[in-house]
Amino acid sequence: MNETRHGIKITLDEAEQLKKQGEKFFSPGEFAKLIGTSEKALRQMRWRAQKGKGNNYYPYYKFGHKILYPYSKFLEEAEKFKNVR
Repeated sequence: MNETRHGIKITLDEAEQLKKQGEKFFSPGEFAKLIGTSEKALRQMRWRAQKGKGNNYYPYYKFGHKILYPYSKFLEEAEKFKNVR
């Protein structure tokens, strides 16, 4: 895995290995429905983080040109901010 500011780049073998370990991946559309926002909002958040104009709060994997949101990473990130007020 190659972690960058813009996401974690993974290969097909790494994606298959994560899937075997029980990882659940969401497409941007599925993930947007899960968190109650739009796919466009997620895309804008990724773009703004890439340009240094904001933060992307949802970790994602880049697989070629595809974007995959891993459920376990989302839960880890949510746990960090659970008790912050």
